[in-house]
Amino acid sequence: MVERHDAESMPEMFDLDDGLMLRRATTEHATAMARAVGESLEHLAPFMPWADDTAATPAVQHARLVGVERLWTAAKEYQFVVCPADETDDRVLGGVGLLGRDRWGVNPLSTEIGYWVHVDWCGRGIATRSSRALTSASFDVLDATVVVIACDEANLASNEVPRKLGFTHDRTIDRRPEAPGESGHLQIWLRTQEER
Repeated sequence: MVERHDAESMPEMFDLDDGLMLRRATTEHATAMARAVGESLEHLAPFMPWADDTAATPAVQHARLVGVERLWTAAKEYQFVVCPADETDDRVLGGVGLLGRDRWGVNPLSTEIGYWVHVDWCGRGIATRSSRALTSASFDVLDATVVVIACDEANLASNEVPRKLGFTHDRTIDRRPEAPGESGHLQIWLRTQEER
């Protein structure tokens, strides 16, 4: 769905208020991203299959972000870092992405939001505000008919985000766990254009 639009359609920044922003993720964020992941490994590893020691290295993050930039240019995926609005503060406080592929058989015109937050910044509504911004962008910029958030049933904090945003629990998919804290029950949450 996302690929029907050119990359210039998607804003590269969103104001989250309280001195925080979403900024387009680029290779310039590699070192700060690696540091944030490293500081949050114990917090992230139970539910994020990619969260390991290698993901906490600047070289691995740089290589990953090269691919992220390519996907943005191709208008297939939009990845953002959560960061302070003050550009002199280079910290990464989390990441949020907007995927344009229908991984769960919901609707070919759907987008999917994924997110993670630095361990020291949890409980401040960052994932909720970031997901709200990208839900609006999905409808307003990408003409999506449905926005999806998928979270393992055991990841209680992540499942609170779609609840707070008024998403509907559509179904639970049984699948093999991909990370040590996962239950193997993936909850699929939906928000439609009509429910805005």
